[in-house]
Amino acid sequence: MNVANSRINGKNALKGNWGLSIAAMVLYVVLTMSFVLFVTPLFSDIMEAWLDLVWATMFTPVISAGLRWLHLGLVDGETKRVGDIFDSFKLYGQLVAMNFLQGIIAALCAIIPTLIVVGLFASALENARTIGGAITILTLYFAVPIVVIVVVFLRYSQAVYLFKGHPQMGVREALKASKELMQGNKVDYFILNLGYALWYLPAIVLLYVAWYQSAVSLMPVMWGGNPAAAETAVLLFGLGSIYALGISFYVVPQWNMAMAAFHRLLAPLAVEENDESSWTM
Repeated sequence: MNVANSRINGKNALKGNWGLSIAAMVLYVVLTMSFVLFVTPLFSDIMEAWLDLVWATMFTPVISAGLRWLHLGLVDGETKRVGDIFDSFKLYGQLVAMNFLQGIIAALCAIIPTLIVVGLFASALENARTIGGAITILTLYFAVPIVVIVVVFLRYSQAVYLFKGHPQMGVREALKASKELMQGNKVDYFILNLGYALWYLPAIVLLYVAWYQSAVSLMPVMWGGNPAAAETAVLLFGLGSIYALGISFYVVPQWNMAMAAFHRLLAPLAVEENDESSWTM
């Protein structure tokens, strides 16, 4: 029920706010990508990598929180403006610390599964006789730790929303509260997000095949390589990118609003205002 109600409530809140949601999405993309695309390439490779990492950990999570807060405000019936996406910077330290702590927890939880996968697939990768077999093994190699990391981020997905109504919350308090809210709701939240993510399946397929063709074009002929595959890779990459960009203007506003509506179903406004003491550690 949470999934269906989140979609319905999100669509209702989106009425009259499509332009605002799209504008906020575009501003978010411009702010998060412009530095990476136009500033960091001016530096050396090592410095560029460090600057990208700093940007991804010190800025992107904060502006992402602002985007989520804006949509939660719309779900709550508030009057919002595009500039409200910057409200999250009032809690800059808490949001950066929370993102950092989530990353550490996810990494620690993924270590053991990763070591197991390395042991299982290392020899298989060495014995792979074709480029197709090697790529298949590498795909499986990364799948298990990714699943573990997804579960961790589902568990703590509501923390960023809680900060909007409770700016005095500590990072550990917010993570604990999110864990409690998501108890028994992780599958629903996953299904909700999966429903919107599937809109990108054609793009994912096209980009995966493009990556595969690119790998084939770079491999030696004796291993099944084909330099002519590079042209196919470029074409498929272009088609996948255009589709993903176009569909985003329809899917992302609904997706952002549905996630905010899901949070509000888990933590109704009146209950959230009166129940903060139960989350204190």
